[in-house]
Amino acid sequence: CFHDGGGEGTKHDGGVARNALEFNSDGGRVQNCTVDSTGIASVGGSGGGSAYKAINAASCHNGWIVNVKVEDSDQLGIDIAANDVVVIGCDVRAADGVGIQAGGINTRLIGNRIRNVTGVGLNVTSGGDGMTATGNIIQQSGTIDTDAEACLFVGNKVDGSITDNSGSSIEANNEETAF
Repeated sequence: CFHDGGGEGTKHDGGVARNALEFNSDGGRVQNCTVDSTGIASVGGSGGGSAYKAINAASCHNGWIVNVKVEDSDQLGIDIAANDVVVIGCDVRAADGVGIQAGGINTRLIGNRIRNVTGVGLNVTSGGDGMTATGNIIQQSGTIDTDAEACLFVGNKVDGSITDNSGSSIEANNEETAF
């Protein structure tokens, strides 16, 4: 599966009924589009509180997500459960949960921007062993948390902290007071 939206003017809107983009094709690639999964705003809230994500990459092993803008999400911005997924140059502009969640082994996150998220900017779950994050910028909730083993965090800019709950990951040359 290959999807090239041609630019951020191509928008996939999941609304309140589904994830904006279901990416379930092994070896596939999604690029150059905008995704949004928000419901009707609640009184005093920013979103509708639906259970849907902007991008759900549950079983796209060896897949690529490139230059995708997450306009807003009522849940996670990008949720990766598949193995060996590469996410490059994406912009998570707002999410009511985690900006990017990596749960598949050997995920690579390169040069992404995450901002205005309610939860952790980048969360690596216990299944995300061997994940690499480099050159990412995380603002407003700019933290990185990992429960996975043997992850590598190099050259990221955050306005929070990097927390390694596994004890076996490597952090090098990250700027934790960037903003």
